[in-house]
Parts: sequence; C-alpha cells; structure tokens
Amino acid sequence: MPFLAFSAISCSPDKKNIPPDEGHVDVEPNVPVFNNDPVDTNYGNIPGKPKLSKAEYDKLSESERNRVDLEAYSSALQQALGSKYPSKEVPLLTGDKLKTYNEKASLAGQPDYESAYRRNFSLVSENNNLILNPLQYQLTAAYWNSTPGNRGLPRWLPNDLYKSIALQSFAIAFNNVNSLIDDKSSKQAKGTAWILDYELDDNGYPTKWYLATNLHVAAALTKTTADGRFSNVVDLEAEKATYDQWKTILDETTAYYEELVKPFQERRLPIENEIERLQSERRKVETDAVGAEGDQKAEYERQLAKYDQLINEQYEKLEVIGKEESAALEKNWYANEKSAQYTKASKKIQSYLGLTQSIKLEHFNEDTPLRQDLKINADALTVDTFLFDPDQVKIVYAANDFLTSSPKNYLDVDSPYKDLEEMADFAVLEFDFTNSKNSYKYISKQSGEQIVDNAHDLAKKATSNFANWDASKKFKFATNSLKAKVLENSNDELIDVTTPNGGTTKIPKSLVNLLALGFPNSASDNKLDTREMTDVQREGLKYTQSLWVNKPYYINPTYKEAGKSFTVDYGAGLNKTLALRNTLEIPGITDITITSPILNAAEKEAFDANFLKDTQSSYKGHNYINYGLGYSLGAWQPLEGASGSSIRTIDNEIVGINFASLDAYGNSLASIIQAFRSEGDDYKGFYGNYKLEQYDLIYGGGRNQRTSYRQALKDFKNSETVKTYLFSNGLQDENVPEEYKFNK
Repeated sequence: MPFLAFSAISCSPDKKNIPPDEGHVDVEPNVPVFNNDPVDTNYGNIPGKPKLSKAEYDKLSESERNRVDLEAYSSALQQALGSKYPSKEVPLLTGDKLKTYNEKASLAGQPDYESAYRRNFSLVSENNNLILNPLQYQLTAAYWNSTPGNRGLPRWLPNDLYKSIALQSFAIAFNNVNSLIDDKSSKQAKGTAWILDYELDDNGYPTKWYLATNLHVAAALTKTTADGRFSNVVDLEAEKATYDQWKTILDETTAYYEELVKPFQERRLPIENEIERLQSERRKVETDAVGAEGDQKAEYERQLAKYDQLINEQYEKLEVIGKEESAALEKNWYANEKSAQYTKASKKIQSYLGLTQSIKLEHFNEDTPLRQDLKINADALTVDTFLFDPDQVKIVYAANDFLTSSPKNYLDVDSPYKDLEEMADFAVLEFDFTNSKNSYKYISKQSGEQIVDNAHDLAKKATSNFANWDASKKFKFATNSLKAKVLENSNDELIDVTTPNGGTTKIPKSLVNLLALGFPNSASDNKLDTREMTDVQREGLKYTQSLWVNKPYYINPTYKEAGKSFTVDYGAGLNKTLALRNTLEIPGITDITITSPILNAAEKEAFDANFLKDTQSSYKGHNYINYGLGYSLGAWQPLEGASGSSIRTIDNEIVGINFASLDAYGNSLASIIQAFRSEGDDYKGFYGNYKLEQYDLIYGGGRNQRTSYRQALKDFKNSETVKTYLFSNGLQDENVPEEYKFNK
C-alpha cells in the first residue's frame, strides 16, 4: 500500500500517545524549486500520483492537471478506505440522481459526489441541505509531488519580514489548577498570540494591549467570575465529576486489557528468563574465546553457534505467542467498544481546564539574529518572559455564534448537528500591564530578572516599542480575502528573488506572498537533534516552544538537501493539498463548512468551547461547527502550540489566523487557517440552503454578521471616547473605514 504514516494503535493501553482511529499521509506545499534540471520529487511514493509520464503530465494545462490529480487522489482514497466507504448512514447516490448531482456540482465548480464523499466533505441532501461529516471518518492524503517532512522551518529567521512578525508575536502559556483533581501540579495550555491593537494613551506609552489568538487557546483563561460579555467561568466541581466518570472507564478498560494479555505475559516470562540466561552464558564464552587459537578457537565457535541456535529457538516461541496475542486482541479488544472507550477516556481525563493561576508571554527581542540557528524558547538568549496575574488578562472577544444565520437553516431536521451554532476560531485578549502591586519586571534569558520603573516601560519592552514604529512598518488588515484576490487577478505579478547561488530570478509573487510565524511545542520540532539529550532534556521539550516559519526547511544550510532549494526572500505560497480543496481551480483556498466542519470526524464531535460563552447569545450549548473561509499554506504545518499564528502578505496585510493541523502527527504537511474576511459565496445555489456568509471578524458589517472584535471592544469598554490603533476615530459604526465596508 503506497500510503504513508497510517498510524497503528498501540497494543498497550498504558501508552499515552495512542492515536485516534484515523490515518493521514503527506501533503506537499506549493513552492518553486530552483533546479537547472527539474526532478520528480515524489521521494516518498506518496499516493495519488497520476498514471502519466512526466512528459505527458507537463503537457497538460493547469486545469487538466488539477483534474487528473483529483482523479488519482480520489482513487487512492477509495482503495485506502476499503469497507469504511460508504458509511452506513449515507448510502451512495446512483443512476440519474448521481448524474444530476455531478452536473450541478460541475456548473458550480464544486467537487463531484464521490470525490467529495471520499474526502468527507459536506454533501447536499435531497432536501437541499448540507450533510456534515457524511463518512464519519477522514483520511488525508498527500499532494503526490511532495517532500515528506517539509512542515516548515524551525528556529531560523530567513529575512527581516519574519523578524518583524516575531517582534509582534508571543508564545503564550496559561498555568491552571483544579485542586479537586490534582493540587500538586498545574496544567499548562500553550499557543501563539500577536499584537492586534492597543488603546491610545495620552499619559505615555500604551499599557492596554489587545492580543489575537484562537478561541480554543483563549478558552484556557478561566476565572470564577466573568470579566464582561464573554464569560469563561469554570465549574471545578463539574470538572471533577466528569474526570471521575472517565477515570472509572479508564480504570475498567485498562483492567480488562491487562486481563486479556496476562496469560500471554505469563507464557512469555519463563522464555524471556531463559533468553537472558542463554545470553549471559554466551557472553561468558565470548569472553573466554578472546585470544583462543586452533582447536580451542573452533570449540568456542561451535559453542557460540549452539547458543545462537538455542536463543533463536526461544525467540521463535515468543513470535508464536505474539501472533496469538495479536489475534486475541484483534478479536477481544480492537473489535469491541473497549478499545474505543479506553482511547476516549485517555483523552477525556486530560481535558479538564482548572482555574488559571498565571499567564506567561515569551517574546523574541530586537537582538534576535537573522539566518542563524536559534535555540528552543527555554534556552534562547534573546527571549524575554513576562508574567501576568489573571486579573490583568481579560477575554474581549470570541467568535462563537458570530452570525445571525444558523446551522439549522441549512441542515436537515435529523442532522445530529442541527441544534449547534457556528464559530470562527478567533479570540482577543486584553493584557493590562498595570498591576495592583505597582511592581514591574520581566525575565531576560541573558541577564536574569529586570526591573523597570513603570507599566509604560514594561509594555514598551514586551511589544518591541511597536506603538512608536513608523506607520509604514505597521500592519493593516486586508480589505479583500485571498480568494477574492485570486479570482480578480488572473495574471500573477512577477517579482525578483534571490537564488541560492546569489543571483536573481523572477517568479510569480503568489509563490512567496504569504508569511506565517508561530510557536509550536518543541517536542514536535522535527529538526531538533535529540540524540545527545538526556531523558530529562527530552521530557523538557514538552514544556517549551520553538519559533516556526512557513519556509521549506532546506533553505537552512544545516538541513540542506540535494536537489532542493528555495529563496530566503519573502515568504511562501498556498498549499496544493487536495484534502481541503473544495474549489478545484483554487489551491490553498477552502470553505471550512464544506471541508472541515467537524474536526473530530471519527467521534462525530463538534468543537467543544467548554465554559467560554457569549452571554448576549441565545445559544446555551458549548459545541460549535467550524465555519468560514479558510486557507492552507505551503511549508506550514507546525503542531500544538502554533494555534493562533498570524498569516500576513508581504505587503504587510493580515489575512488569517492558524487554528488546526490537518493531522496530529505532522504527516499531512497542511494546516487550516481562518480567514478574517469573506466576501461570501452562494456557489450558484449548488449547496441549496447553505451559502458562505459575508463577514469581517475585525470590523464587522457582514450581511448576516452578529459580532466582531470592534463591536465586542465597544461593549467591553462601555465608553464612547475610547480610541485604539485600529480605531483611532472611535469604535462606532460610522468610524469603520470605507475600504472595510461591504457593498451589501
């Protein structure tokens, strides 16, 4: 089978990294390669390669390549899915119904029925509504022409554009405790945050800063009382009750598993002891044989050969037991609900939030060098650390239930998701650098604890003096989505870039137009050399983060790879993955409600926001459908901790925020990015009652949009006079710049 990285579930339930019952394979980002002699880069025998020669493939137009790519990919998925396709709940269309469906899909530029179904994309029901999660299982396969492992570039800043973003970004961590569950240790939730806005201050450098991150990251900030409209009040006793429930299931399933394997372990033990005895005796003979010659040497060799035979016979016995054990587990563990219960319980007992005790921001300062190997955050000399008490940090905005329209408007009455609301994975936190102790300090990796005079100076240090940057250096939010720009600009502008040999060449701007930077967990850093680390150092990687950018790893000379090269200039482009492409002709652009509305497909679970609620919403549930326009970038699949990373263009416009990896293990080479702005799309009526809404998460004003950051900040401040960097004239509707208003 040519699929890569399908993960087998471990036989032992005491393994903490048992994967979900889904598999993933590699996906290649869309990046140009500077080679005089173009090569086929399908090193990993990745599935979905069209059955054409390179010469035949190269003769095809872009549209023809897209078509044959999808046909090959869909066929590979069908082979891999086996009996899981189709699902019992959604029978396959046939005959005239299938023909009619595909004709309508083609007219709308949307996927044919079978390629959509195999990718677990939303389908259209007979009632003209969406069927979400039809397969209830998801395999993501690679774009066939991939470089396996090219998830991006860790701990290396290629150019000043990335350094500027680093100076505006933070690794964020929340330290939480539920003393009813565990009063001896804290839980730490990590993510990425970045400067979104700040309140203008007539008395000096601003001290109230608004940092953007994901909703699922901000959800870790829990309190006992609400700070405002967006409440995240934790119920510690309810958490304890849920923990106890799942701990009981975990204990029961673990005991069941141990009882299953006990007879096999008992049979193994004497054999393993015998192997140890034989190996010990063999080592003694080996020692005695040193320096032996002639007949004596031959006798020792005969004895060693005899021991080898005896040891091999014992290993053969172990192999037989292993096969019998595997068969027993397949029948009595994997084939019944016990295995699924164990896997779910293992996750659930780790899912409690607890009460936030402190918040930490780590920030690379101005002394951070370009094009040099950097250390993990815990060891990097140019990282400064800032600690905050919970009363200094507040949730200003979370984009749950952000539309006036609702999933019930486009889902069938028997859909398990019809009573949910939608969400965009975006939130804003206010950090107030003033504190009641009137004590202002931070930690420098180079110099230790540093005390400053006041909150203004502390904020200036933490934000790299951003408020005083020249206006030309500061970001703006894009006035059009990337989708709109792609559709409007059929002719891609050419720009000059530096080649690895020091020359220059012209390439399409779209191939280097996008920049992303975040801080994934260092345990997922696939370019760290851990061979010389102690066990303690390896374990420590789980508790720190690594800077990460969307550039191919091989531009760093340390990771140079034969036949692979790319410019250090600018950024990278969109991803060609077919696992997220609902509009075949627009790689890297996706409608999240069509391609990924239920991220936990196998367990049929919509996103759980836990205690985070908009108190002005009538919705009282805590599960949400992922919604909105989305993007996927080339050379960009950082894992846990990079949630919240900003996505910008080389023209310094922010377009989106990273919120999900397409798989948990870093094999798919694709992440999902929430677009801040959508012009909307009705897909020529193909999806019936569903259409992608018009929205702007920052400025608001979409046709059916209920909330935005601007409107939430206005509620939060409850003042008509507040002004910020983004809203220098005030937060009222009439002060929204014309370029951000929709033509409704």
